[in-house]
Amino acid sequence: AVLAEDARWDADLQALVAEADTFSQHRDLLTEMQAHIGVSVRAAGEVSEAGGRRNVTQLVPSSGNTVDFVTRAGRGGSFTVLESARPSLVNRRALRHDGVQEATVNDQREALDDVLKSTHGGEDTYVWLRDFDATTAWFEISTNDSETTYAQAYETGDNGLASAVTGERTEVRQVTQYVPVSPAGSTTQESIKEDTMKQIEESEFSRLTEAAGRVTVLEGERDTAIRERNEAREALASRERRDAATDLVVREADAASIALSDLEVAGLVSQLDLPVKEGALDTEALTPKIQERLTKLAESSRVRGFGGGGNLSGGAPSTSEIDDLFKTGA
Repeated sequence: AVLAEDARWDADLQALVAEADTFSQHRDLLTEMQAHIGVSVRAAGEVSEAGGRRNVTQLVPSSGNTVDFVTRAGRGGSFTVLESARPSLVNRRALRHDGVQEATVNDQREALDDVLKSTHGGEDTYVWLRDFDATTAWFEISTNDSETTYAQAYETGDNGLASAVTGERTEVRQVTQYVPVSPAGSTTQESIKEDTMKQIEESEFSRLTEAAGRVTVLEGERDTAIRERNEAREALASRERRDAATDLVVREADAASIALSDLEVAGLVSQLDLPVKEGALDTEALTPKIQERLTKLAESSRVRGFGGGGNLSGGAPSTSEIDDLFKTGA
């Protein structure tokens, strides 16, 4: 991980805190280990000795100060992986919003979770609650192709717990905002101009750059796989529609007592513009078109007794007659 800001004083926690960006390949590991490890600042400083006591007078900025993940934090430093959306974190944030009571926050979170999953979830569609207050829930919907964050209002039942979502969901993005919490005259985040990214060593920067390149390659492979999957699905759907059209032509020809060979059926189907409805063949729209083609075929063909022997009139057909038969799909 890398700090995204300088540390600031949190009056509620009585501690220095800071936001950090966790690299994706370590996020799951840190989430799993979170309850068993902590963070510790490793720094160098200037010390004065007087009266048998040693006092740190100044931390040395150029000493390569870091915040490390450790098995035992010297002063109890802890951290939270925000992306893990742990219920305890969601609850703690909800308690800070007006109208959400501590006695019911766990029940409200579970009720909202159930409502959102029943409303927006489904096969290969996953929903998880990011945050909520007394009237609005913020949640993420994840599918095989995308991950999107939404906000949506909800209503409560007689028991005070969420019973249903209301209105339309709105796509949102998370924005972190810092406001002063220290006494007047103290240094705030807005006055700190130091670029913390300059503290990343060149070797670490190279490693991050290489990792970013691998991400780009993986994203390209993912996009290719998705495109190939979609093409395969469309090819299968097209074949199913063509097979259904073939069966429909055969049924309509039998109903009209018109005998067609497999080749003739295939030729007729290839000439049809197959209508689609909700991804499948629209048989209701296609049937009149097939009947019209069969009628024209019977009227224009020089074959007698369609359905009853298929004898040619006047002996063998001429070249022009054969051309006419092919043009009409016969």
